[in-house]
Amino acid sequence: MALNRNLFLIKAISALRNLLFVLPIIVPYYREEMGLGFDEFLIAEGVFALGVFLFEVPSGWISDIWRRKDAVIWANITYIIGLVVMLMAHSLLVAALAQAILGLSYALFSGTDSAILYDSLLEDNQEKDFMRLEGQRKAYGFYCAALASIIGAILYAWDHRLTIYVSIFAQVIATILAFFLIEPKRHKTAIEENPIKDMLVTIRYALHGHADVGLIILMAGFLFVSTKIIMWIQQPYYDALAIPESLYGILIAVGFFTGGVAAHISHLLQKYMSNMRAILAVWVFTIIVCLGAAISLGYHGVLLLMFGGTFIYAASAPRINEAIHKRVDSSRRATILSTASLIPQILILPLGYAIGALVTHYSVSVGLYGIAIWLLGAGGLGFLLLRYYQRRGRGV
Repeated sequence: MALNRNLFLIKAISALRNLLFVLPIIVPYYREEMGLGFDEFLIAEGVFALGVFLFEVPSGWISDIWRRKDAVIWANITYIIGLVVMLMAHSLLVAALAQAILGLSYALFSGTDSAILYDSLLEDNQEKDFMRLEGQRKAYGFYCAALASIIGAILYAWDHRLTIYVSIFAQVIATILAFFLIEPKRHKTAIEENPIKDMLVTIRYALHGHADVGLIILMAGFLFVSTKIIMWIQQPYYDALAIPESLYGILIAVGFFTGGVAAHISHLLQKYMSNMRAILAVWVFTIIVCLGAAISLGYHGVLLLMFGGTFIYAASAPRINEAIHKRVDSSRRATILSTASLIPQILILPLGYAIGALVTHYSVSVGLYGIAIWLLGAGGLGFLLLRYYQRRGRGV
């Protein structure tokens, strides 16, 4: 009974948290409601990432000290507060404050959701189903984001602020549902360390005969920060093509839907390609997406960018994680993966500002060229070094 209730509730809460109806038109919202350009939008997004980084440890401590149910409740409450602040924002400072609060919400929920799911399964000796159910939960999140994108664009045409009002309503429902979670029995887990300490441990590990692991982590960060910016750059690209804002939701929804499909089927492609070749293929494809969309603005670019963000992330993340799993023992795995997840959060602020400035002061094409150059430079060096370590006998 408790297991079935928690399975339903954690999936429902996760789905509701992905119903951010302002998402498909957030760049026009910043411009028209706050008077902020794309570069300032990416600065605010960088503050969100910084908030996730700074709050990761305190939120993990709260989740361990409090009931995990309470952490979920407060994650949803801070989500609502962040949206309310965004509703009142008319300057970069207030927009950044809203994003910082949303970063706190993300940090509170991240990890707590999986912990509740795993511990609930463990109580019924069904932990073997965790990976399947966790994959389903994430895929449903992509599908809900796709649905919210379609509805959000329609709402935006009626009233810009309606997208945030409805998003707040969805989070109110999520908060109510969180009160019905049954706190599962705690089971011994690895203690969460400070992320800075995690990174120092990882650097030390990489410098002492495991440089290939450090390179994989850095390359994952380089790729995933790029896919995040590609996801956001779609909206100024649509604007440059004079595509009506009412269609933004459908176009972005396709990207989220393909991401959900990729999350479902990525494990099926494992036998056809090694991790090294899969990561290289994804990297090259991402560069082709950026260059193809930038050389000549057009509807072909719209199609390319649909597959340049969420799809690439969903398709490549499992392969990168597996490459790390194969190369580190279980005692270090949590620390290594924690560091890998934080690298994009650190990189988004400087790279996002640089790409945003290129888009704002030059053009969206120049911004896409900037992403391609970043990937060519960082990826070229990274793959050469990875090949070097592979030839020394440590396959990826």
